[in-house]
Amino acid sequence: MLRLYCSLLQRAQWFQVFPYPDVSSDQIVELACCHAPADPNFGGAVFSTVVRATAEDTAAHIHGIYPSEIAAGPSFNVAWSRFLDFVSHLQTFALQESSDSECEPEECPTILPAELPTVLMAAHNGIRFDFPMLLFELVRHGIGWSPLEQWLFVDTMALVQAVGVADLGGCAKLQCLFRGHCVGHLQAHRALDDCFCLRAVAQGVAESIGVGLLDLLRPLVVRLDAAASAAHVSTLWRQNN
Repeated sequence: MLRLYCSLLQRAQWFQVFPYPDVSSDQIVELACCHAPADPNFGGAVFSTVVRATAEDTAAHIHGIYPSEIAAGPSFNVAWSRFLDFVSHLQTFALQESSDSECEPEECPTILPAELPTVLMAAHNGIRFDFPMLLFELVRHGIGWSPLEQWLFVDTMALVQAVGVADLGGCAKLQCLFRGHCVGHLQAHRALDDCFCLRAVAQGVAESIGVGLLDLLRPLVVRLDAAASAAHVSTLWRQNN
């Protein structure tokens, strides 16, 4: 399973998957993302899909996604392509929203890649789990990392640890945050519900200390160190395949 929520930002430090745990034998069975608009009163766009995995044990007892649902999902290649399209549309829409132009989409000038807002992907425990797992899945399917090299990343575990857990459910795990801050019919371990909960927690923390969400996350933002990560991923991949 992979759960992300995305916003738009600039600048960052660097991270690499080494020496984080080996997830090369795990497979993604669900991919989801919810956008975090600048105005928290807007819900933002969402993306969610199950992914057809080849593993026999997909841990249905944890996330509640039964084999029949997984078998009906698209392949990872298709799911990833759709996800990239979703992110691209978000970037284009954000750029058009910030423009004073009133032209129709088909009549607007061509948007150059350098003009698009930078994507920020956030995940809880992302440095140790979500981001490395995504890298291994891309390697498994022979898909390049180039989009990820253009994105920025935040592990919100660092945010929770920075502000303290006393008012966030008593521990830093997302399950604790669910109990303390996420209302409605949300199911822990389902990717999109995890995204909704994580976004709500981050927005709540930002509001409680009187700053915008991006200003809150900015000190924690990192880039993927592709060269170092590729070396580590390749080593683990050869050992386990």
